[in-house]
Amino acid sequence: MAKPIHEIIPDPEALLRLEPEEVGGIVLEYLKSLNPGDGQLNRYNFSLPDTVQGYPPQYQQRVTAALMEGWMWLERELLIAPRPGATGDWVIITRRGEQIKSAADLAAFRQASAQPATPPLDDLLPLYRRSAFDADLVSMAETATDTEPLALAMIDVDHFKRFNDEHGHQTGDEVLRAVAEAIRSCVSLKGRAYRYGGEEMAILLPNYTIDEAVALAERVRKQIEATSVEPKKLTVSASVGVACLPLHATDAAMLVEKADKAVYEAKNLGRNCVRVSGEPRPAEPTPRRVARKQPMPGALTEDEMRGIRAQYFRQKRAECPKDGAILEVHPLTSAIRPQVTLLVRCPMCGLQVTIHPD
Repeated sequence: MAKPIHEIIPDPEALLRLEPEEVGGIVLEYLKSLNPGDGQLNRYNFSLPDTVQGYPPQYQQRVTAALMEGWMWLERELLIAPRPGATGDWVIITRRGEQIKSAADLAAFRQASAQPATPPLDDLLPLYRRSAFDADLVSMAETATDTEPLALAMIDVDHFKRFNDEHGHQTGDEVLRAVAEAIRSCVSLKGRAYRYGGEEMAILLPNYTIDEAVALAERVRKQIEATSVEPKKLTVSASVGVACLPLHATDAAMLVEKADKAVYEAKNLGRNCVRVSGEPRPAEPTPRRVARKQPMPGALTEDEMRGIRAQYFRQKRAECPKDGAILEVHPLTSAIRPQVTLLVRCPMCGLQVTIHPD
């Protein structure tokens, strides 16, 4: 008799804290224990009650629900799934649909997965090829969630045809190489950069929010703008469109479509800018308002200050023109300025002013 699952995880409470794929891993261990000697992983005749034997009902439901979902991730690339039309008969398959039929198959698969092949680079640019983009996009889109989104930035070189027409195709190639180097230097290990086609390039940014992706896209745009293409010292710019899954799209194809539309939006708004999928167009420009220093509230006019000065020197007293209170006046003189300067304060309204001689 194989071990019941409660012997594999002695703590029932722990089961409720597990992710579905972890539950699937425990189920796999249970399945292995049913036929430990023959090396076959594709056929286990068992019943669900046996699997959850020894657990209280609420924990039995947790395991049973995980099993009945049908497809569950094991490790990173493996799935466990029920064989269609067979009760209690399960198979292990890869993400690509290949069956793992023996322990030797499983060992070979793990070895191959541990040493993934390096995606091929483009023939001209130091970026990955379009085929690598297509494969990575599908793979990353499958695992994108609200908490671990996938961002895509599409980059299109502005006026690229002009470089070819006016300077020749060899110069056009140099422009593309310079742009690709700028992109690669900004992306580094944060994501992957690809040549999507012609003068259009793409960056996949797993686990990037839209704000983080826009920030990186803006760095890329500035780096491209600062690039000088030798030997003619040509300047170049690019338009960038950014979209995020699942924020803007529900699948890989829609993500590309949304980012591509954002690129065209950037082109229509004058090029050399970053646009986000679906963001509102900027408001129409309005006449610039020149910022002006505003007068202090309650300040005295020149005429009022001259009146205070005249009052003080005639009567040795002066009244506040705002509220009629008698002002506190302190005359000041200096060797540099022999004319009398008055320091004036109103005890009622709090006015304070320095009145210089005319």
